[in-house]
Amino acid sequence: LVHILFWWLVSVLGRFVFIGYNWDLISPVSGTILINIFKYGFWLDLSMSSYLTLLLFLLYSVSRLCQHKAVVYSIHFISGISLLLLTLLTCADAVVYKHWSAKINPMAISFLSSPKEVMASVGNDDHILIISTVGVLFFYVLYRLYFVLSRFLFRDPVKNKLELMVGSLVVFPLLVIGIRGGVQLEPINQSSAFFSDRTIYNHAALNTSWNLLNK
Repeated sequence: LVHILFWWLVSVLGRFVFIGYNWDLISPVSGTILINIFKYGFWLDLSMSSYLTLLLFLLYSVSRLCQHKAVVYSIHFISGISLLLLTLLTCADAVVYKHWSAKINPMAISFLSSPKEVMASVGNDDHILIISTVGVLFFYVLYRLYFVLSRFLFRDPVKNKLELMVGSLVVFPLLVIGIRGGVQLEPINQSSAFFSDRTIYNHAALNTSWNLLNK
């Protein structure tokens, strides 16, 4: 639960970055629209959070059973790398959308191999320093928060391994349901975040990392 809430918070804050950086494109916007952006983006945020939590949960279960520090360090390492990638993706998506009016996609990422062309495309008037500063603060604050939360996860050794195994059997299917976005026949898709006739509102509600993974 702690991991899911953490990764959900990452998605929510990433949406704030997108909205703030592209405010000139989004405005004018009412409070109701802003609420709907986060409301309709919730299920994709939950799905992405469950994706990220699933692997870490499996490693966490192993670490509680064997009490080996190497597994704990692996969890911290993977979490740090995941957070770094999500930070870069969040900042890149905000910049790409401002200039190309499209969410970041594999084609946009392929352009990164030609940084000169990318800089020529975004122009010299872009607030690269601002988005870079936001990215650094975004990563630093969330990484610190992760370690604060980790103290609760790894605080006490497991005394009842049977209890852990039963708990794992309960949590695992819940994570799968979260990834699918519910128990319906069809898994969740992009359309679940669409609620407006203005494309940018729908794109603001769309989870950037989920959208990229499901391209």
